[in-house]
Amino acid sequence: MLEHKIVDVEKDMKDCYNGNYNIAKAGISHSYTEEQLTEIIKCKKDIIYFIENYVKIINLDEGMVPFKLYDYQKEMITAFKENKYIICLLARQMGKCVTYSTIINIRNKKTNQVQEIEIGKFYNLIREENLRSTTNKNM
Repeated sequence: MLEHKIVDVEKDMKDCYNGNYNIAKAGISHSYTEEQLTEIIKCKKDIIYFIENYVKIINLDEGMVPFKLYDYQKEMITAFKENKYIICLLARQMGKCVTYSTIINIRNKKTNQVQEIEIGKFYNLIREENLRSTTNKNM
């Protein structure tokens, strides 16, 4: 794995994005070594290799650590890459990132009206509707 440091490249603030020397502004050219180009091509061809070698997560006990994928995550990534449409039946806490307050758009099938709603509130509405329909069936 290559080091993530800028070596022998002098940049001044106008070439960096928001003052971050690790991110160049758009339109800034950079030369690469053969080793770097080979690594970039390898990452482009294999997303799992890229994730496990370059993506970091924060572990509460160990700090920043490499993202080690579980087998099911590798299978999901491969499925996403190879198929245009995917439906996943997933349990909680599987490395997904949706919070109660994530905003989603829903469309009323009868009126065609589109509404923004927090996913947690939408879940509660569906849950209440399912409970009502179950209760009505049992009466």
